[in-house]
Amino acid sequence: MRKAAVVVVVLSVAVPSALAAAPGAYTVPLDTGDENVGNVTVNGTAYELYRYDNVLPYVSGYEFFGDERVEDGEVARRVARAYAWKTSVESEMDAEDIGELRGVGETAGRARGLVAVPLRVTNGTLRVLGGLSDWSGAVVPGVNEAEKALRTAREEVLRWNDRVGNASDDVVRFADVSEELRRGNTTRHDELPRLAVDAETGLKDATEASSTVSETLRGTTNRTGSVAEAVENVPVVNDSLGPPLRRVESSLRNVTETVERFNSSASEARGVVGRARDRAEKKEASLSEGWYARQTAGLRLYGTFFGGSGVLVGG
Repeated sequence: MRKAAVVVVVLSVAVPSALAAAPGAYTVPLDTGDENVGNVTVNGTAYELYRYDNVLPYVSGYEFFGDERVEDGEVARRVARAYAWKTSVESEMDAEDIGELRGVGETAGRARGLVAVPLRVTNGTLRVLGGLSDWSGAVVPGVNEAEKALRTAREEVLRWNDRVGNASDDVVRFADVSEELRRGNTTRHDELPRLAVDAETGLKDATEASSTVSETLRGTTNRTGSVAEAVENVPVVNDSLGPPLRRVESSLRNVTETVERFNSSASEARGVVGRARDRAEKKEASLSEGWYARQTAGLRLYGTFFGGSGVLVGG
């Protein structure tokens, strides 16, 4: 009588004591190696991050070790986020970038001061233009158009002041927390995702407003300059209108250059924030997904090998 031989495939997954936080003790079947990829301190606890590679890609992933192996999902999330932002800030932002970010934020906060003089000069010129007789407006080509352009420019400058000022606090705070992170202080790392979005949004709004007002100011500057030249040929009008037109032309030209310099700096700052945020978000997602993959490695292997069931082989 022939007998059947039973071959049992045993699938074992190492599950050592949680207190024995030794990375090498947490391998699973078909692992090909592990590597320490970095470290980060969260809430006073130092964590080491290890990458585990497995023949099966969906079993590869990450483990985090502090005083013990991290098994709590919320702790793992904080570790992943802190490490992702720490490495992103280190890679995408140097001390000069952070200084420029802070400078852009502080300049935005001083927007009202930057436009105070041009607004005062513009208001003075508008008062003069408003007092002109119809005859004066008729003999000097472009005076009425210049008055309308100055009123439009004044409204655009006031809107620019409001929109740019809104970006100030978020940009400065993002720069401050990023600098802390570069120095190893992760106390406020959880604020960075929100701060990055707010700073990027504020900078986008500020650059759009700056582009709009810059175009308006340049057009108004050229118009007032043309009228100032025309006024020189009308002595009766030139005495009262020439000086304020030249002052407003010079003032608007200066503020236009200031706005354009700010716009250039704000555009670069927006790019720095965007690159740092993009890198951090991708890294955090990779770490979180990889950590979860290792927590469920046993189930994934079980599913792959049909739960380690016995196979009947004819003998």
